[in-house]
Amino acid sequence: MNSILKYYEEYDEDKRLFKSNVNKLEFITTIEKLNSIIKSGDKIIELGAGTGNYSFYYNDKGHEVVALDIVPKHVEIIEQKIKEKNSEKIKTYLGSAIDLSEFSDESFDVVLCLGPMYHLTSVEDQRSCIMESRRILKKDGVLAIAYINKHYILANTMLNNNYLKESFIEKTLISGIMKSEDEGNFWVGAKRFVVKSYNTLVA
Repeated sequence: MNSILKYYEEYDEDKRLFKSNVNKLEFITTIEKLNSIIKSGDKIIELGAGTGNYSFYYNDKGHEVVALDIVPKHVEIIEQKIKEKNSEKIKTYLGSAIDLSEFSDESFDVVLCLGPMYHLTSVEDQRSCIMESRRILKKDGVLAIAYINKHYILANTMLNNNYLKESFIEKTLISGIMKSEDEGNFWVGAKRFVVKSYNTLVA
């Protein structure tokens, strides 16, 4: 967890979704799908909210939103934006997606988990995140989870031979887990999935 905190304290997460057309496409396709299932008046919590790009988008649409992130810098940025935008319907929490004890059972219509599963490398933590998300979700609510597909990672790294090493390929395909200190890793510690394994995890 310390490696994640260190990475994001130094990384400009606030601009990530908008720094290129490829990044913008991620945001556009995500909200297009979410807008088809989120109803007017739904109360939303965003786990791993980063600097709040999705949280502010849904706040601007009239939703009450809770933005939770584990990185102090991110929460500070969200709080500064709240002051600048006078966004009274957004509340912030500094915390982890695997422990949502701050929130009551069935207290949200929508749980957005668009970031945490990238970084939860143990099955125990992954299950805790999903179980906690389900606990705070109202019956018939929406739980939206994003993850990184391990086959995408391999295809992407083919564009850069510096990363495409046998040890990298084996770790990606077998466990999907790459730690910050692993040879050939180009990002903070992460977990990658395939659809079948992910469906088994959330079933």
